[in-house]
Amino acid sequence: MTTDNRFGTDFILDDDNDIVLTANDDVMTTIDYENQKRISGVVVPFVGYFSVQRALHNLLTTDISEYPMDPVFGSELMQMLSQSITPQFLTNVRMVVSEELLKDDRVQTVESVVASIIGGNMVMISARVKLIGDDRVSELTFPEIIIP
Repeated sequence: MTTDNRFGTDFILDDDNDIVLTANDDVMTTIDYENQKRISGVVVPFVGYFSVQRALHNLLTTDISEYPMDPVFGSELMQMLSQSITPQFLTNVRMVVSEELLKDDRVQTVESVVASIIGGNMVMISARVKLIGDDRVSELTFPEIIIP
């Protein structure tokens, strides 16, 4: 297993935002998590996948100017999701997600974005992207973004 971490390494948090520990009582990182997923048979597209996915998920679900220390960080996605759902809604969501993903230095191109409404109160987004330094197209999934 390679230790390539060009896309970053983050800590894993549980649903209560508590730090998750490994079996050896070390802080679990995204690399540890990816290795654990591979052992259980889950295909992880590249080393650093969960770091990239998590960072981009945070970008998409944070309103612009929500963080006073970085007032330009964030996207218009959550504001869009609070509007009424029209026939043009998912097209607009796909466009905003594509534009926001391209703002991240790790994303070279966005090949496609798929957005769908689940159960009326959640949106599922997946994007096929090409990352810097990688010729492959990888799929990033942002499951269950709750509509405010």
